[in-house]
Amino acid sequence: MSLETTRGWSPSDRPTVTLHDVMTTLRRQRWSVLGVTLVVTMLAAAYSLTRTPTYTSTAEVLARSTLTSPFDSNSDVNLQTESRVVTSTAVAEIARTLLDSSASPEQLLDRVSVTVPPGAEVMEVTFSDTDPASARAGAEAFAEAYLRFRSQQATETVARFATSLQTQIGDLDEQIAVQNRAAGELDPNSRGWREAMRELNSLEAMRISLQQQLATATTVSVDPGQVIQNAELPSSPSSPRHGFDIAMGLFLGLVLGVVVALARDRYRDRITDADALEQSIGVPVLGLVPRLRASRRRPVRLIALTEPTSGAAEAYRALRTNLLAVGSRSFSSHRPLTTILVTSAEMAEGKTTTAANLAVCLALAGKEVVLIDADMRYPSIHALFDMPNDEGLAQVLAGELSVADSVRISEIPHLKVLTSGAVSRREARVAGEEGAITLLNPAELLQSGAMLEVLTYCRDAEFVLIDSPPVLGVADSLPLASMVDGIIIVADASKGTAASVGAAAYQLNQAGGHLVGGVLNAFDPAGAAAGYGSNDYRIGLMYRRRVSRPSEGNGSAPDSESEKRHTPERGARADRGARPAP
Repeated sequence: MSLETTRGWSPSDRPTVTLHDVMTTLRRQRWSVLGVTLVVTMLAAAYSLTRTPTYTSTAEVLARSTLTSPFDSNSDVNLQTESRVVTSTAVAEIARTLLDSSASPEQLLDRVSVTVPPGAEVMEVTFSDTDPASARAGAEAFAEAYLRFRSQQATETVARFATSLQTQIGDLDEQIAVQNRAAGELDPNSRGWREAMRELNSLEAMRISLQQQLATATTVSVDPGQVIQNAELPSSPSSPRHGFDIAMGLFLGLVLGVVVALARDRYRDRITDADALEQSIGVPVLGLVPRLRASRRRPVRLIALTEPTSGAAEAYRALRTNLLAVGSRSFSSHRPLTTILVTSAEMAEGKTTTAANLAVCLALAGKEVVLIDADMRYPSIHALFDMPNDEGLAQVLAGELSVADSVRISEIPHLKVLTSGAVSRREARVAGEEGAITLLNPAELLQSGAMLEVLTYCRDAEFVLIDSPPVLGVADSLPLASMVDGIIIVADASKGTAASVGAAAYQLNQAGGHLVGGVLNAFDPAGAAAGYGSNDYRIGLMYRRRVSRPSEGNGSAPDSESEKRHTPERGARADRGARPAP
C-alpha cells in the first residue's frame, strides 16, 4: 500500500488551476510581466509622440425636409440619409471648389465625418487637418456645400415641375383654340354644338388648375436648412492623445505581460511549487527549503548548525518532522522506514545538502543516524563534516576494509558518517589475469552484495541516510533503489523540470524503489501564504530581537537541549540567555 493510498491522497485530487496558482505564477514571473508591460508602454508612447498632430473642427447643420415634388406633404427628415449625402462625392466637389483646394474629392472625404446626436435634427460635420485653420475651413466648407447641394436639388426640382406645367398649359391653349373654331362652325342649338361646348369647358377647367399649380410652385421654399453652429478654430490637437495612448499601452502591455508570464510558466516545465513536484513524482512533498538570499549565499554547508534560526534550518526541521511521521506509519508491503536514499534527477539540485542537514536534524533530536556518502563520482559529505576521505565506502565494497573500521563518529552526538572513499585512486586486479589492473566502477560496487552487508550492519541505527548520485546520467542510484526502505527525491525549484523529475521517479520505481516523498529545494516563499510558519517574517531586525529573547517560544529556535549544545558557540548564548540585538 503506497503512502498516498494510506492517506487517501492523490495528486489528481488537486484542482488543475486555481486563482492562487495564477497569482503565485504572476508573483514568480513578476519581472517578465513588468518587462513586457514596460516595453509595450514605451512603444505606445513612442508611437504617440512621433505622430503628426491632427486638429478637428465641427460645424452643426440643421437639416430640413427637401422636396422630391413641390406638393410633397412629407416633412420628415432622414438624418442617416442626409449624413450620407454630406459625405458624397457631389458634396465633396462643391466643398473642394469652396476651399480652392488641389486635393481630390476622395482625399477630402478621408478627412470628414458626420455624426447625428440622438433625438435631434442636427448633423455635426467634422473635418480633420494638420493645420487648425484648415480644419475649421474644411468643416465650414462641407456644411455649406451640403446646403448648396440640397438647395440646388430643390431649385432644379421646382424648375422642372414649372416647365412641365407650362408645357401642359401651352398644349391646352392649342386644344382650346381648336375647339373654339369647331364650335363656331356649328349651329348653336344643335347637339354637336352642345357637346363641343362641354369639351371646351373641360379644357378651360384643366388650364385653370394647371395655372394654379404653376403659381404655387413659384412660391415654394427651396431652403434645405442652415448652419446653426459655425466651426471654431481648434486650440489643441485632437490626436494623438498622449495620455490615452500611453494608458492603452500600459493596459495592453499588462495584459500581454500576464499572458506571456502564464504561457512561459506553463511551457517551461519547471518544478516551482509543491503541487508540481507532487504531480511529477506521485507522492507528497515532505519539505520546502527556501532559497537563500544572495547576500548570504555561500558554499554548501550544514545550515542546521551554522544558522539554526534561519528559514532554511526551520525547513530542514520540518522535513525531519514529516519524515518521522511517515516513518511512524506501518506499510503492509514495506519494511519500517530505516534506510533512506536521498537522490535527485540532475546534478546540483541540493541532494547532498538535504541529506546532510536532515541527518544533523535527526541526530540533534536524539535519533541514532548513520550518513553514507554513496556519491563516489563527486563526493562532498566528508568536506561538510571536515573528515578525511582516503578510505570509506569504496574500500568497504572492494573488500579492503570492514564497515566497523570505516564508519566515523562525528562531532555531533548520535551521528556517524561513512564517507565515499577515494574511488579514483583504488585499483583491483582482474581475476585470472596476473598483473592486469582496472579502476573500480561505482555502479558495480554499489550493486554488489557487499552493499547489502553495509546496510545490514548500519541497521542498528534508527535512520540510515544515503547520499547517492543523480538518477539521470549515471546508473549508480538504481541498484540502491531496491535495497533501501524509502527514497526521497530532491528537486531544485530554480532549474528542476517536471520531465526530468518524472523520468527519475519512473526509473526508481522500475528498479523496485519505494518513493516516500520529495523535497523542493531553493523554493521561493514569495508566492506562499504569509503567517506563522512562513519564511517571510524571519527577515529583519524585529525577528532577530524576537528569537534572541529566551522567554519567547519561537518555532525557529532549536528543538531540544541537544540542538542548543551543538550549535555554533557550543550553546553558550543559549545557556546565558542571548542579549537582544542592538
